[in-house]
Amino acid sequence: MIKPAVLALLVLIFLGGHLPAQTQAEMNRDAVAQLEAADARLNRAYQLVLKKYAGEPEFLSNLKEAQRAWLKYVEFHLKTVLPVKDGEDPRVVYGSMYPIDYSEAKIPLLESRTAQLKSLVGN
Repeated sequence: MIKPAVLALLVLIFLGGHLPAQTQAEMNRDAVAQLEAADARLNRAYQLVLKKYAGEPEFLSNLKEAQRAWLKYVEFHLKTVLPVKDGEDPRVVYGSMYPIDYSEAKIPLLESRTAQLKSLVGN
């Protein structure tokens, strides 16, 4: 039989030295941090595209229009996935899991767009 301390050590090793969040507040902070990291990766990719095509104003105009349209799509997609009526608080409607639900809905969109932008610079 494995002793609890040994089991805890094995779990810690398996998780790469990071213990998963335990409380709802910790899980929410982790979800928000993951969302912020995905958003930062998207912004870096966007800046790389802007830099690479700095001398091509028509391309940049189209890119910026596409990005505005994509941002609008994300906004309405999230409203579809996690609908909230005017004046409602999403934390009341969805409970304390809302930051996690929101992050889990938005991160794949950010990752997909990041990949699209990276493909424009050959990454």
